[in-house]
Amino acid sequence: MAIIDIIKENPNCTQSQMAELLGVSEKTIERDTAELQSSGIIKYEGEKKNGAWVLR
Repeated sequence: MAIIDIIKENPNCTQSQMAELLGVSEKTIERDTAELQSSGIIKYEGEKKNGAWVLR
């Protein structure tokens, strides 16, 4: 839920920024966002550097 809250506040937040905000490793964020994407809860749209997270 914390990742979803971060995305609601700032859809342009990077995984590095999420890791820093939550006090976890980037690997943890990568794993969690991948799981949320495969579940259809979030989606990343756009290019790697200019994209944004979208809640579905």
